[in-house]
This record gives sequence, C-alpha cells and structure tokens, in this order.
Amino acid sequence: MTANTTVLTASLEIEHERDRDGVLPVAWIAFGLGLVTFAVFFPALWSDFVLWDDQVNIVRNRDYRGLGPTHLRWMFSTILMGHWIPVTWLTFALDYTLWGMQPLGYHLTNVFLHAIDVALLYVVALRLLRTAQAWPERARHAGAAAAALFFGLHPLRAESVAWVTERRDVLSTAFFLLSVLLYLRAHDEPASRRRWHVFSLVTFALGLASKSMIMTLPAVLIILDIYPLRRIRFATGAWPTNRAVLFEKVPYVVLGLIGAALGYYAQQANHYFTSLERFAWHARLAIVGASTLFYVWKTVLPIGLGPMYEVPPDISLLDVRFAAAWLAVLGLTAAAIALRRRYPVILAGWASYLVMLGPVSGIAHAGFQLASDRYAYLPSLGLALIAGAAVGALVAYDGVARPAFVRAVLGAAAALVAAFGILTWQQVQIWRDSESLWTYAVEAEPNCSVCHANLGVWLNNQRNYDVAIHHLETALALRPDRIAPHIYLGMALVNTWRLDEGVAHFETHLRERPNDVDALVVLGVARIRQKRYEEARATLAQALRIHPMNPMARLNYATAVAYLGRRDEALAEHRFAITVANDDDLARARYAYASTLVMFGDIDGARAQLAPLGALDSQLAAQLAYEVSRSH
Repeated sequence: MTANTTVLTASLEIEHERDRDGVLPVAWIAFGLGLVTFAVFFPALWSDFVLWDDQVNIVRNRDYRGLGPTHLRWMFSTILMGHWIPVTWLTFALDYTLWGMQPLGYHLTNVFLHAIDVALLYVVALRLLRTAQAWPERARHAGAAAAALFFGLHPLRAESVAWVTERRDVLSTAFFLLSVLLYLRAHDEPASRRRWHVFSLVTFALGLASKSMIMTLPAVLIILDIYPLRRIRFATGAWPTNRAVLFEKVPYVVLGLIGAALGYYAQQANHYFTSLERFAWHARLAIVGASTLFYVWKTVLPIGLGPMYEVPPDISLLDVRFAAAWLAVLGLTAAAIALRRRYPVILAGWASYLVMLGPVSGIAHAGFQLASDRYAYLPSLGLALIAGAAVGALVAYDGVARPAFVRAVLGAAAALVAAFGILTWQQVQIWRDSESLWTYAVEAEPNCSVCHANLGVWLNNQRNYDVAIHHLETALALRPDRIAPHIYLGMALVNTWRLDEGVAHFETHLRERPNDVDALVVLGVARIRQKRYEEARATLAQALRIHPMNPMARLNYATAVAYLGRRDEALAEHRFAITVANDDDLARARYAYASTLVMFGDIDGARAQLAPLGALDSQLAAQLAYEVSRSH
C-alpha cells in the first residue's frame, strides 16, 4: 500500500506540473474527490465480517495472519475460494499485523483503496480528455471529476467496497489504473517510453496477482490507442505504424494470458465452473446477453441491488427475457458504432466496458448468480468515462448552447451524483453484518434460494433453530436440486432433537457428496445423540480416513469410542484432537476431553482442565465445572 501511494503521489505531482492552463491543481482535486468518496463509504468502517466467504477467507483462516516465510509461501501458492491473489493476501496480512481481527481495520483499507481508485480515475480521465478534445481546461477537469464521481459514488460499488472479501476488486483496479496512467506517460514521452512501459507492466503484474479479472488490460490499451490516442489508424499505409503499436502489447498479452491461465486453474481446481451439462453454450450466450444489459440497467437505475441475483433453473435464448437483452445489447452497440465519427468516446467507452466485462460475463459460468454487483466494478470505468465526457462537453459548449439549458442539465447531473451518494450511503449499511445482509436479501428477492439458505445458516448459528428451519426448508422448496442446504437443515433439525429428520438430510447430502468430511462429522454427531454409537464410530472413522487431521472428526470419534467403553483409546484420541485443533476448535476439544474424563470417573483429571479451558471459553469452563460438581 505504501508503494501504491508513492506511485500515485508521483503521478499527481507530474500532472500538477503539466496542468497546461495552470488553472486548477490536479493533486488537490484528486485528493478532494477521494475524500468525498471516503465520506460516502464511511459507514462501512463499522461493519462486521459477514457470512459470505469472509468466514472462510478471514475469520477461520489463520494462514494469512503474519508475514513470515510460512505465511508468504501459503499466500503465493494458495488458490483458496478459486483465486490466486498473493498481493491481496499481503494486504490482509498487513491488516492483521496492524489491527488483529478487528473488522474496522480491514474495512478501512477497502475504503481507502476505493478512494485511491477514484483519485486515479480522475487523473487518467483528465489525461484522456486532454488528448481527445481541444476543450478549455475547466471542461476537462469537470469531465474528469464527473467520471470519477460517477464511478466512485455509484451504489453498484457498495458490494466491492463494503465486503472485506472483495478487497481484490478495489486493489486490482488501483493497479489497473496505475498501469494505464504509466502507459499514457510512455505515450507522452517517447524518449523514455521503454522505462514507462516497464513500470506499466510491473503494475499490471501486481494487479493480476491481486485479481486476474484485469487480464483484459491489453485489449483496453488497444482501444485507447485507437481513441483517443489515435496511434492506430484505419487508413491506407497505416499498417507499419499500427504493427509497431500492436507489437508493444506483446508483453501485456503474455502477462494477461498467464493471469487468465492462473485464474482458470484456480476456479477449475476448486470445481467452481458450471458444467456444460448444466448450462450448454446456448444457455451461456443467453447469460452473457442478460448480464451485459443488467449492469447497464443497474447503472442507470440502481435500485433493488443485493448480494445475489440467482440464475434461473432454465435458461434459453428463445426466452423473451434473454432474447430482449441481446436485442438491447446489439442495439446499444449499433448506436455506438453509428455515432463513432461524431462521438467516438461512446464507442471507446462501450467497447472497453464489453471487453472488461468479458471474463465475468457468464461465458465461463461459475456459482449461483446470473450477475453480481462486484462484477461491475472494473467494467464500469468505461461507462464512467462516457458520462464524464458528456459533462465535459456541456461545460465546454456553455457559451454556444443556450446557457439556461446547459445549466439545467449540469444541475441535473450534479443532483444525480448526489443521489447516488445517498443511495450508496444506505447500500453500504446493508453489509453491516450477516443478519442485515441476508434479511435484506430475502426481503429484496423472496424467491432467492441462496439468500434463504444463508439466512438460515446464520440463524442456526445464533441458535434460532425454528426460524432457521423455516428458511432452509424454503431454500430447498425453491430449488430442490440444491445439495448444500440439506446439511444445514439437518444441523438445525438435530439441534432441535428431530434426529431422524436431520439424519435423513445428512444422508441425502452424502449420496451426492460422499467424501464431504463436514457432512460425515455432523452425521456422526447425530448418531451419537441417537445412541447408535457403533454407527457413529464407523461414520467418523470414514471422515478421518479422508481427513486424518480434522479436529472435529477426531474429537467426536473419541466421544463415540468413549460411549462404547473403550477408555484408553478414547482418551488417546482426545489428546490427539487437542494437538491438531486450531484456536477456534481448541476449546471444544478440551471440553470434550474433560467430559470423557468425567465419564470414566477421573474427576481430578477433569478438574485440571478447568484453568486452560477457562482461558479459552468461560462458558464451556462453567459447563465443565457443573459436570464436575454433579459427579460427586
């Protein structure tokens, strides 16, 4: 983050020196835009981690918590949750070093990075407008600032900024914009072009190591070479020059292909891609059209935003919804092409939007979503530049067009940006915690199976079992083909002692995923509660064959063996479970060991566990003390 700030400061100083009319200080405007953005997203600082990948990436993950050789090795080798993002992990490690597990620090970094993105976009847009148009300097500044605010304050940004897991969006975009800025500097200074290209390539590589989605940068640079840089021309005899410009992109293309390959591998290795049996090519084309139009529509009318826009069970290009989306996308593309001579910025911005959206458009589909707000973060740069150019044009032609009309349109644009800021302030607070997130999601989209399931999981964790069962049953009723809700519904049923019903759901889950260790563990626990101890032991032994170091499988196996009367084996298994347990499971492992000691009459041994258990979990220690007192 220090390196990012240094490069940004240097770039802003350069821009300040090159401000040709000397009217407005670029650095101060960029700082002001970032400050406004920070203020709008300020509520995010008081948010918690949420039950939506944060628990896997941050809350239960100890591998990123440090900067030692073991931590760094893990960061550069892991593909956790389908991403190879070592630079993003480094920022999380820095957060942990500074803040421990306080969510405020992680959110502060996200908001700060987003503010940097807004400042960088302003500088990039200003350079592009200076190249594209012979406008007065105030018009260029106005257009660049409008583009930055349109992008930065839009409610579609809330998910990427307020969700800690999506650090990769705001960080990779910062490197993307830095790479573009350095590329533009190379264009401005031919004498030192090679040096600036190297710097641009380095930032591109860092961005790819933050999130592979920016792999499309080479194509975006080619679009910029066509307009506004006009380095590539469609004219007779222009090929030798065009070829040289295209040849410059070879290193970018190589890096982009490496990033794409790593991104594909990370998703494929985690089995996240939707199979062709589930969605054939014609269905994927339908998704592409729908998602492409979706982000444009939500950019124009950002209401009803949420964490999940669930893909429908049946998709066809012949469906009115998907056919109409493609007609709209083709119509917008045709309009951009038709207006290319008079308003080339529209075609350049639209083409950039399409290119940057490509990796997440749905052609390589993964997950349960038709679209996601976070996928619009990078592609929206193209749409923001179109909006900024429109504002700049109005300011530039203030003396030609009717002043009252221009002032009215500019006032409407300012009011629109202000409205975006208010909506974003509200949207950010939806991400305050898991309860507010999934309660809102269910209210916004009552037919969202994933939303009901996630709310049910959270309610089960809060021991609100009856309401959890309602939402989990609703999730399965909406999408009977889903497997994951069975395990959580089974857990909620077991927690209300509806053991046979819970076991039936576990068995349904395991028929589809027989090697799911978590499902085997909870099935083993349910069978212990049913007093089917030998079956429980066999189930938990199967879990241990798959994952011998799983502490929950180990301690519940020990409990099953204890109920079978095998004292020495049970205690040995409990001691081993304590040695392999992480901090989150250690208290339960010690409590289970002490309870088994009580079962076999070793009261002194159980009492010896009170002090170490009390340091880990006071409630479990109190429960153990009660069991010890009852044993006398």
